[in-house]
Amino acid sequence: MSTHYYSIKPVILVALLFFFIANVPAQSGAPGQTSLQYQLSIEESAIPGMPGLQSFVWAQHQGRWLLIGGRKDGLHRRQPFAAFEPEGANDRLFVVDPATGKVWSADLKGLPVPIAEQLGSTNIQFYQDGNTLYLLGGYGFSWSREAFVSYPSLTAVDVPGLMETIVNGKKTASFFRQTEDERMAVTGGALGKIGDRFYLAGGHRFDGAYNPTGPTTGPGFSQEYTNAVRSFRIQTIGGKPILEGYEAWTDSLEWHRRDYNLVPQIFPDKTEGYTAFSGVFQYDVNLPWLNTVDFNAAGYKAKAGFEQLLNCYHSANLPIYDAATGAMQTVFFGGISQFYFDETQTLLNDYDVPFTKAISAVTRTADGSLTEALLPASMPGYLGAAAWFLPATDAPMYSNGVLDFSRLPQSKTLVGYVVGGIESDGGNIFWVNTGTQSRSSSRVFKVFIEKKQPNPAPLTIDGNAWFQLTATPAPRENWIRVQFNTAKLENLLLELFNEEGEVVGTLIEGSVAPGQHVFDYSISFFTPGNYTLRLTNGQYRASVPVERR
Repeated sequence: MSTHYYSIKPVILVALLFFFIANVPAQSGAPGQTSLQYQLSIEESAIPGMPGLQSFVWAQHQGRWLLIGGRKDGLHRRQPFAAFEPEGANDRLFVVDPATGKVWSADLKGLPVPIAEQLGSTNIQFYQDGNTLYLLGGYGFSWSREAFVSYPSLTAVDVPGLMETIVNGKKTASFFRQTEDERMAVTGGALGKIGDRFYLAGGHRFDGAYNPTGPTTGPGFSQEYTNAVRSFRIQTIGGKPILEGYEAWTDSLEWHRRDYNLVPQIFPDKTEGYTAFSGVFQYDVNLPWLNTVDFNAAGYKAKAGFEQLLNCYHSANLPIYDAATGAMQTVFFGGISQFYFDETQTLLNDYDVPFTKAISAVTRTADGSLTEALLPASMPGYLGAAAWFLPATDAPMYSNGVLDFSRLPQSKTLVGYVVGGIESDGGNIFWVNTGTQSRSSSRVFKVFIEKKQPNPAPLTIDGNAWFQLTATPAPRENWIRVQFNTAKLENLLLELFNEEGEVVGTLIEGSVAPGQHVFDYSISFFTPGNYTLRLTNGQYRASVPVERR
């Protein structure tokens, strides 16, 4: 691809533009309403004996929860000898009844070694399909291999049978079926299902002891992102779960991510699928991806023109769909975030990517556009990272796990629970972490929705609303007309990116006066294809797609 670097400094900008309109009031991007009008609230629910777990697996049956795997400690330490210590692995199976507050458990001892080791690992990909819970991969210390590994295991769990056995104190081995498949040696990805096919999206294979200084500084490790969505059916052959019809969508840019939120969606065309929100890490910097990627049975597509600034790692999340308006919303509870609002409601960028108390929502309206908002409610502490949202038994749900907003009553309704995760004493603890600054949480929070005007209104943070950035065909062939607004004098960076995420053009870099700005820019030097125009002031970001024909 040919590269054309075109930099316009603010003083030269006025002279070179075809036309420039100044001093036109810009839209301020002031706080606005989400398209689903409700008040969200959370209340802590005390459950004596509730285990403290993070990055675990869950399933449900008749109102009770089955909890498997994960960690009993908090944020992993940065010292290789202390990170992911085997003693911190969850070595028990739990059944929890949130209605009565009762908890039952069973030891992993007595299970076949390959099954026990996988069930004691962390960041297992999982999906409950009816009464069967499927577990893929996971990372942990294997005593049989005497090494840290990503397990090449696919395990099917009989959920009702296992839960009844745990409650009655019986042996559990007969409720697991397992097979080995190297394609399943993945951790930190996510598993979904559409129709009769499962989708293992993203993640990586990580073997060896964790070491933040890199694989060549002892102890070493090997890491390979899947860079793919792996699709397959699962059949039972000879009493074991077996993959059939295996396919893969490979994309080293969009699917180079892990520890993200894969959330079921109902898209504007009424098809069901998933959206991958954020995740880590970018290629050239240890920061999360801010873009989102949608997929359904037909394929996947990155969403141009939107970046998720809050809740950037895996956190508890709740998808909600309103059939009356066609709005699809995903609510994120706490977790870890690159951006945050200070007490003056100023959006700040923290490259240390700290824990957050924020509860935010990303809304997809019927026309497919996305906006992000900070909700009035917040977590009562640095909670939510590596936690899960478990829907209430009576909550009206679509078959794919999305809450049906239209069937909710007007009154305050319990829709589910935020369970487990990491609880941190502060935002940025990684570089001072000795193992005492955070812990796995045994706290459970009920989540309620009441259909009424939220007070105060959610704080919209969409960069496109702030800048009103557009890029449309100009009168001359292979030129684009760029338009945006600025509410004040500020330093801006406007760049053009190719499909590989490389900067191929810098249009503005420097101070720009307030007002409406319009100019034409030639893209004739570029190879035909799809590009992204991105504008940022260091706080807000806006992106729009550009096509070179």
